[in-house]
Amino acid sequence: MPLLTEKLLIISIRLENSNRKCIRYLGKLLGILPVRYSRRMEKRLFDGTWDPVKRYRKRCRKVHRGKKR
Repeated sequence: MPLLTEKLLIISIRLENSNRKCIRYLGKLLGILPVRYSRRMEKRLFDGTWDPVKRYRKRCRKVHRGKKR
């Protein structure tokens, strides 16, 4: 999801430089989504309801246990 938010921000910045008013407005609307997502994830991170390290470690354990020697 972070890659998607990054791409949306880049697209919105490019659209905001347009000469057409409707395209600039569309760029602003696209820029709202990544900002809301990042604020929500920041809030979850500081509240303690989301732990990305725990998820990463869980994935590593699954991959490691799957190997047979």
